[in-house]
Amino acid sequence: MLFRSVKNDIYTNRVFLKKISVITINYNNKKGLENTIKSVICQRGVDFEYIIIDGGSTDGSKELMLQYQEQLSYSVSEKDEGIYHAMNKGIQKAVGTYLLFINSGDYLHDNESLKRLLENGENKDIIYGNILVVEEKRKNWIKTYPSNLSIDYFLIATLPHPASLIKKDLFRITGLYDQTKKIVSDWQFFMDIICLHHASYKWVDNTISCFLLDGISSKKENIQRILLEKKAHIDNSYSDYLKENNLKFPFKKPSKFKKL
Repeated sequence: MLFRSVKNDIYTNRVFLKKISVITINYNNKKGLENTIKSVICQRGVDFEYIIIDGGSTDGSKELMLQYQEQLSYSVSEKDEGIYHAMNKGIQKAVGTYLLFINSGDYLHDNESLKRLLENGENKDIIYGNILVVEEKRKNWIKTYPSNLSIDYFLIATLPHPASLIKKDLFRITGLYDQTKKIVSDWQFFMDIICLHHASYKWVDNTISCFLLDGISSKKENIQRILLEKKAHIDNSYSDYLKENNLKFPFKKPSKFKKL
């Protein structure tokens, strides 16, 4: 069954623009979705809209979205073709200058997370902060990010989309997320828009969101697929750089975090 909720006709006509569009994708994660929703709708001091793209859940997620429909600018529950198809649907509906993707289960750190990120971002194309990594079997830890980004950095790491503001217009340059890849398209976007298209960026040394290590990219059984998808893109777009610097895939990934 298809469920759609659109707030006001002016939204669909792209008249009422927001500073930030927060986009959440969800599939059969009602409990995690509610935690995410509560962290978003309590944000203060910043102009934003909230979009939820659900993949046709059967666990009560649709009913939960109806419960919060007054706080949502747009929501839909229908079958999709995977994570990046859902994220692309969110991009197409968004009217914000900046986008922030926070998937169900993850949540914003406090009620001024968006405000701090935006106010300290100097209007750069991409503004990113730190994340609190939440694990069941070990103490939570803060993952920090470098202030200078390069090809070398993206060969071993990426940026945190739950703590990153991305100017929507950047997708006019790269196109939407690559749906042929199932796990690493957000990494591919960050790498290409910064290293190939020279988007401006700013690191905000502040904890913005809480990230649960239970997503598709965090599961051990997906490691091989992640490596294959990354290798395919690097071979296609950065092979000359690898040759010039005598680099071979895969590359060693460092561990950098602060213990709480």
